[in-house]
Amino acid sequence: MARSLAYTFTMAIAVTLAGATPGPVRGQTPAPGIDQDSVQGRLDGAAAANEHPVGGRFVLGFLGGLPVVVLGMPALGDVSAQQIVPVIAGLGIVIGAAATGSAAPPPELGAEADARGTTYGAAYREAYAERLGARRGGAAILGGVAGTTAGCVVIIWMFKRSFGGS
Repeated sequence: MARSLAYTFTMAIAVTLAGATPGPVRGQTPAPGIDQDSVQGRLDGAAAANEHPVGGRFVLGFLGGLPVVVLGMPALGDVSAQQIVPVIAGLGIVIGAAATGSAAPPPELGAEADARGTTYGAAYREAYAERLGARRGGAAILGGVAGTTAGCVVIIWMFKRSFGGS
C-alpha cells in the first residue's frame, strides 16, 4: 500500500513537472505540442530509478559523517592540521558518495527504452539519471547526518563516562 502510494505521488509530481496530464481529463484531448512518448518516458524512467538501491550511499555518508564529530570536536579547542584533515576527509566522503558514479540506466533498461522510440528513450534516460542522482545525494546526506548524530552520542557518552556518570 505504501509503495503504491509513493509511486502514485511520484508519478503525479513527474506529470506536473512535465507540464501535462496523464491522459484525457473529462473527455479533453491532451494539449497540442505535448509529446506523450516524452511524458511516458519520463514517468517510466523516474519509476525505474526508484527501484535502484542506494543503501550503500547511506553507509558511505554515515562513515563520512562519523569522523566529522568524533575527530572534529577535539579540534575546536586546539586547531591543528592533524585534527582538521580527518574532518575534511569525512566531508569529502559524504560529498563523494552523493556525487560520484554514473546515473545512466543499465544497458538492458536503456535498450528497452530505445526500442519504444527515440523520444521515449531520451526522456527515459534523462528522467532516470535525474531521479537516481537525487536519490543518491539524499541517501548520502542522510547518512552523513546520521553519522554526525551518532558521533555526537559517542562524544556525550565518553564525557559522561569520564566525568563520573554511569
